Amino acid sequence: MKTSKRNRIILTIVNIIVGLLIISPLLYALSLSFMSQGEISQYPPKLFPSHFNLDNYKEALSAVPLFRFIINSFIVSIFVTIGQVITSSLAAYAFAFYDFKYKKLLFLLVLSTMMIPAETTIISNFFYFLEIYYCYFAQNLLYLARSFNHIALTHLCKRLP
Repeated sequence: MKTSKRNRIILTIVNIIVGLLIISPLLYALSLSFMSQGEISQYPPKLFPSHFNLDNYKEALSAVPLFRFIINSFIVSIFVTIGQVITSSLAAYAFAFYDFKYKKLLFLLVLSTMMIPAETTIISNFFYFLEIYYCYFAQNLLYLARSFNHIALTHLCKRLP
């Protein structure tokens, strides 16, 4: 099906308008971050600051150790990613190429864990690992084995020649 040049132009314009509508709250929040307290509380609200004020950023960086939070996030994400690749590839290889007793039952059990949302168990898991030892390893132990990764890699391995 060939689309005309006019239809592509109209679609592009509609996409740009919808994209600007979607990103407008983020742009407004960015604009607010450069305003002083007086400008933020003005009525009617202003869209753009009268002058750029970086005091809000200085205050935010001095109030909390923001850079330490960012470093912690990187450490956690790298650890979890590497751990998930290792555990998922090992489990997927076993499910795809080995025949063992109760293989289908175990795979069904792994599959059934996808039906439990992580939000339902996050608080109990937090308190459980808080009692054991609160460190990077304990934080991320539960996220090392995600059933979606096991299933996706299992099906990938089954398709290999």
